[in-house]
Amino acid sequence: MSTSLESIQEHLEGIRHWLDQVDAIAMPEQHPSGLSSQEKQELRRVDALIEQLKAMGVGSIPAELVDKKCELTARDASFAEMSEATLLLPAVEELCRYLAELSKRSRITRNKIRTHTAKQVPRAYHDVEPLDLLNAGYLSTDDRLELQWSKQHDVYEGKLEGDGRIRANTQDGWMAFSSLSSAAQYISGRPQNGWEHWRRINDDGSRTPLKKIREQYQEENEDV
Repeated sequence: MSTSLESIQEHLEGIRHWLDQVDAIAMPEQHPSGLSSQEKQELRRVDALIEQLKAMGVGSIPAELVDKKCELTARDASFAEMSEATLLLPAVEELCRYLAELSKRSRITRNKIRTHTAKQVPRAYHDVEPLDLLNAGYLSTDDRLELQWSKQHDVYEGKLEGDGRIRANTQDGWMAFSSLSSAAQYISGRPQNGWEHWRRINDDGSRTPLKKIREQYQEENEDV
């Protein structure tokens, strides 16, 4: 794989070097036209007349028309002279199209690798939400929850909603919160780690901190 990367780098360096050479080529100068507006109109009339005679099948164009066209054209400097850079324009445009296609394919491949990698890397504790535990069956909306951050403080009831929110029986009545910690902070009046202080009341009356349930979920799903 390292050899492939080195090969890609060599190709990219080659493209960069070629573009540097193109940039170094002097661009053609654009001179102002040497014809007046009246003379430009005359040149267009001469061109039109010559084309009309050709269309009519006239084999020999009058010399005065040809001479007039040559005279006016020689004095008309409105067209920039062709240069090497001008001739390379199609190649540069083709390179732009090619690189755009490569960029698109590279992004697709990158996103595939990112998605595959994300599935292999275990989720960190802080990435696990109550909704994950609900969906995996580790918690239920029927579970009775309670909050107590120290033995000196009251116990507050709570339940999980189907969308992962926590409903808590606060000092101001039942309220819904987006996270365990926000509910604990509202009730206690200070920042709290909700995972440590919320616990489930089991059927036998014992209590299990939600932090422990989260750890169990993490251990049993680290290879998923």
